[in-house]
Amino acid sequence: MVRAALLLGSVLHFVGPEPGTDIVWDAPLACPGPDEFEALLAYYLGGDPHDALQERQLELRASAYPDATGFGWAVELQVESRSETVDLQPVRHEVQATDCRTLAAQAAALAATTIDPFSYLRTTGPLPAPPSPLPAILPRPQPARPTTPVVQYPRATSHRATRRPLPSDSPAPSPTPSPTPPSPTLASSSPSPTPSPAPPPPPLAPPIQLRGFVSASASLGLNLIGVATPGIHAQLGVERGLLRVSGHGGVELAGRFRSPTDPSVGASLRAWELGLRACAAPRFDRLGLRACAAGAGGQIRAEGVGVQQAKIARQPWAWLAPELGLAWHFSEDVAVFADIGLSVALRRPQFYVERPDTSFTLPLVAGRGRLGLELRFPRAR
Repeated sequence: MVRAALLLGSVLHFVGPEPGTDIVWDAPLACPGPDEFEALLAYYLGGDPHDALQERQLELRASAYPDATGFGWAVELQVESRSETVDLQPVRHEVQATDCRTLAAQAAALAATTIDPFSYLRTTGPLPAPPSPLPAILPRPQPARPTTPVVQYPRATSHRATRRPLPSDSPAPSPTPSPTPPSPTLASSSPSPTPSPAPPPPPLAPPIQLRGFVSASASLGLNLIGVATPGIHAQLGVERGLLRVSGHGGVELAGRFRSPTDPSVGASLRAWELGLRACAAPRFDRLGLRACAAGAGGQIRAEGVGVQQAKIARQPWAWLAPELGLAWHFSEDVAVFADIGLSVALRRPQFYVERPDTSFTLPLVAGRGRLGLELRFPRAR
């Protein structure tokens, strides 16, 4: 009876196509309607199916019907050209499924691939939700027949003759209530597939963190207060993203100048400085690059050597320098660095001793190099 009713419904209740349309969907009322089929087709095409068909001058015809077994569905697809100039053979497909909505989704996916082979690249999000299906009432189950109650008598404890209890002596058994017939169950004509979960939102970029750093380094100056003068430097600063700003200070040691005629006559030089340094520091994994502009000012101290009366003279000095450097990060908190710079003297002190040919003027241009260790805080989590 169910198969006969299903076949009769498929014959009498087809949704007829509208003439002149480029999408024709013939299906019984138990299947999705034309609007839902077009929504599935738009999902798989990634856009309006009518625009896609008109752009390619195609038309789509699909007919759904019960299969030969009566327990499933089948659909015939045909995509053909409407162009009078281009002669294309119609493309036909046949799809079968046990559920008509699943059949419609498979037919829409196959039709979209036939119309546009690259349509899967634009398919995003879950399938469109189906409309609420009409419930179908299942046949009412027959109530179970009540069973006859059975009276249990106690067993005799010995082989002695005992009086068998009469039916009048035992209490009347209470009748077993008949089971309540189950209520009718409503079932939808076709199970609705569970929509796939929406893709998670992209992760937010972590906020740019302000961190501090402290470093210590050994330096070497060329043509600074001597031919090659060692030094010790330190800096303390902050960084945010690619930018770094720090205050720095240091001392230059073992500088000197001598008389050209008597190497025993001259002066010993030492200097200290305080200044600022600003850097752009991009980083590529563990390797960091640094481009800096630095400036400082301080004092140079000269003490006479090989003269009759040793005197100490002090004069201020100042300089600016561009610097380039590299850093290797062992972790987020520890790094080693090396940089070089070319300083230009803004203030050039002069020193003299007793002989007129024994003097020193700070050079206009000098070279600088540093090698050191850097620690950053607070500790990275």
